[in-house]
Amino acid sequence: MSLIAILLIVAFAILHAGWNLHSKSRNPSSAFFLITTVAGLVIFSPFLVLHARVLPLIPARIWALIAATGFFMAVYYIGLAGAYRSGNLSIAYPLARSSPLIVVAVVTLILGRGDQVSYGCLAGIVMVAWGCFMLPAQRFTEFRARNYWNATCGLALMPAIPGSEAAIAGW
Repeated sequence: MSLIAILLIVAFAILHAGWNLHSKSRNPSSAFFLITTVAGLVIFSPFLVLHARVLPLIPARIWALIAATGFFMAVYYIGLAGAYRSGNLSIAYPLARSSPLIVVAVVTLILGRGDQVSYGCLAGIVMVAWGCFMLPAQRFTEFRARNYWNATCGLALMPAIPGSEAAIAGW
């Protein structure tokens, strides 16, 4: 891997972590995430203007998928904002990011598309999800449902809902 690629990956990882830390520290709300998303749209809109001639060439199905993605991102941000308000970033974020992996993998297997997911991929999903779901417990022996029966975990699991619907729809 080139040095530029490594530097870009590290820079974006730092920006991503900083964005989530900043989001948590600002009493996050759905409006906060909406404003930051619109700000990103404004910042990157010159690229749309530069490439406006290709926009009509994009098929209607792609525009529908873009709209669906926007809806799913809204659900994600609503859940994330609520989870950040009600609990720790160190629990809310990993649960929000790992729960869709589980749902998509399970739905893929249920739909008979298991051949599209390798055993290594499934093993990785299980390891990441297990680690994330162990965060609310202080010890391995404390892995109980009551550790997750709270607003932080419930809201952090909201992103899994659109993930399951997208997997069922075959998107």
